[in-house]
Amino acid sequence: MIPLRILVCDDEKEFASLIDDRVRRILDAQGVEYRIDVCTDSALLLKEIPAYDMAFLDIEMQPLNGIEVAHRLQNANAHIILFMITSFNRYLDDAMDLHVFRYLSKPMQEERLAAGIQKALDLMQQTTVDLFLSDRGETVHIKSDEIQYLEILNRKTKVVVGASSVTSNHTLREWQSMLPKQYFYLVHGSFIVNVRCVKKYTREQIEDALYNYYRLLERAGTGGSGYRYLYSRFLSQCAELFQDETLAVSAENLVKAADQWRTFSLNVLHYKKKMDITLNEMADVLDEAGNYEYLTYSNIKKNFLKKHKGF
Repeated sequence: MIPLRILVCDDEKEFASLIDDRVRRILDAQGVEYRIDVCTDSALLLKEIPAYDMAFLDIEMQPLNGIEVAHRLQNANAHIILFMITSFNRYLDDAMDLHVFRYLSKPMQEERLAAGIQKALDLMQQTTVDLFLSDRGETVHIKSDEIQYLEILNRKTKVVVGASSVTSNHTLREWQSMLPKQYFYLVHGSFIVNVRCVKKYTREQIEDALYNYYRLLERAGTGGSGYRYLYSRFLSQCAELFQDETLAVSAENLVKAADQWRTFSLNVLHYKKKMDITLNEMADVLDEAGNYEYLTYSNIKKNFLKKHKGF
């Protein structure tokens, strides 16, 4: 884990020391590694500023106020988490444009500070990847939304970030567990693409992606309708063996799921042949298949396995 780099900036030395002490106690209790820089003269921040992950800024400072310092910090790291400290409201409209994470008032409430830091840590964990760069021999923080795509090359991964790329030793499965599933999708078995970075795509590209996805599922042996028909037959035989209605119902639901997968397969072929089928209709078919599969396995888990604990 790379230590968090944190800035505390307040021209009141005693208050800056108080914030520093409380932040340290909160992070120590969480087992978080960190480095805190305390600044009581904002003029020092007119020089080159390092990229901080988190900052606690007093809005009422001289010669640079907290708003001006925040702008400079965001130039160094656009994703910095900002805590603004104030006992006045006149700067709040300006601070809104900075997407401030939390506002803290003087005197400081430690419970509110601890809750805010916990929320910030949770956010950073969801949006940041700790990546060991095998070509540089160092570990860096990379924001997941800055990753455009990843390509699996032999036993290494090429990670494209902006206009540059880095190399990682993480496996495909490790990357899938680290990245937000709602934005990153496996394509062709060797690429993981951030869909937020996709500017446009053609119908031909969609056709190829759907067709290759279908072929990949069938080749893996656990996708498509055939596997589900076979497994539903297995569940039917188990239902007869155990005289269990739960398994019989699950077998019926899995047949319905298999029917939907067969429909999806036909839809893919029809779409590729420019026949009258839309992507929304295909999505509805997969959604229905997913519903039947959920009913199948949740029914087995809640009823059959509960009744046969030693099975």
